[in-house]
Order: sequence, then structure tokens, then C-alpha cells
Amino acid sequence: MLTGEAYLQAARNGQIPEGSVVYQTRTGWDYGERSRGSDVGIVRNGGIFNYQQFNNMSVYGNDVRQVVVLQPTSH
Repeated sequence: MLTGEAYLQAARNGQIPEGSVVYQTRTGWDYGERSRGSDVGIVRNGGIFNYQQFNNMSVYGNDVRQVVVLQPTSH
């Protein structure tokens, strides 16, 4: 698990490969009061988080709190 800051830095450095599955939260993984605040997407097109309303690496911008990245295996 990465902090939001560490994830955004890794994304800026090109360290999140295309095809990675990225889970993001702005509230923390143990927050259960409502369904909003956590999203998942796939990195595509050279580092864009695959979410229809956003065109960067974070659904929550700088408010992303924690991130889990599952990277694809190389062929």
C-alpha cells in the first residue's frame, strides 16, 4: 500500500506501468460510513487512470489518501 503522495510521485516518475489495476481511496480502507470515497481503475495510454471523468493518475487529485497497485506481469 502506498500513501497518496508516494503514489502520485511514482506516477509522475513513470513507475506505474500501463495495465496496472489501481485502487484509490480518499478516506482510508477502514472507513465504512458511506460508499463514496474509493475507486478502482486500470492505467492506460501512458499513465492515465481509466476513469471516465478524469484524465490523470488520481480520481481524487491531491486528496488521494491510500493506493494499492497491482502490476501486470511482463510477457
